[in-house]
Amino acid sequence: MKRSVFAITALTWISFLSGCATTVRVTYFSDPPLATIYQGSQRVGIAPATLTYRLSDADKQAGHASFQGVAARWVSGATAEINRMNVDLSIGQNQQYTFFRPQSYPGLEIDVQYVSNYRRDVMNLAPLILQQQQQQQRPIVPPVPVPPTYNTNCTRDSLGNVNCTTRQY
Repeated sequence: MKRSVFAITALTWISFLSGCATTVRVTYFSDPPLATIYQGSQRVGIAPATLTYRLSDADKQAGHASFQGVAARWVSGATAEINRMNVDLSIGQNQQYTFFRPQSYPGLEIDVQYVSNYRRDVMNLAPLILQQQQQQQRPIVPPVPVPPTYNTNCTRDSLGNVNCTTRQY
């Protein structure tokens, strides 16, 4: 009896959660990396770039959806595109697609060199970026200077007068 109640509860939650998803995210990669991703004439970003698509109730019921095509363009001018992005919702709400550069298009060495230069530049800039981040985390208020330490020694002479000497350390 407890098992059947648990199973019904679990199925209810699963159906509830799957029905709530209103978007699917597709992350576009490129090989070689760093191609510019376009949707229509709009530049989306540099691969990997993620687009979020809104799902209709019909998409959710059907278990799949189709969206406007996407293209990748490398610095050499080579392009790859898909006319429609079809997603299978049973795979999940976060999906991936990789564009492969057409081997027949000239200039592969240009694209590979671009990636190599980019990685070199990132490695050269990493220490500077880290230093800037550390400087931004420093307190704005200057530190309070530590006051000097004093030692005072007082003695009484035979007439009852008090004589004090103070030394700074």
